[in-house]
Amino acid sequence: LSKIKLASFDLAPDTLKATRDGEMLFLIDQQPFLQGYLPVVMLAQQAKYAVIPAGVVMTGPGFVTPDNAAKVIELSGQGFR
Repeated sequence: LSKIKLASFDLAPDTLKATRDGEMLFLIDQQPFLQGYLPVVMLAQQAKYAVIPAGVVMTGPGFVTPDNAAKVIELSGQGFR
């Protein structure tokens, strides 16, 4: 591992721990909840109030690094990630 640099897409318990421990550089969190949830909210707002967000609405990706991996692990354990 000292010669190979690792990074990955998506989050899994093992890769989160490896990132927290500095064995991986980063993870790309594609945030599928936002990608699936926000379009439904936007369509409901359009149907109900005839409003829709203007411009680009960012849903990711987010990056998990050794600096924030412990917080993501904590939130995952609580069912928020």
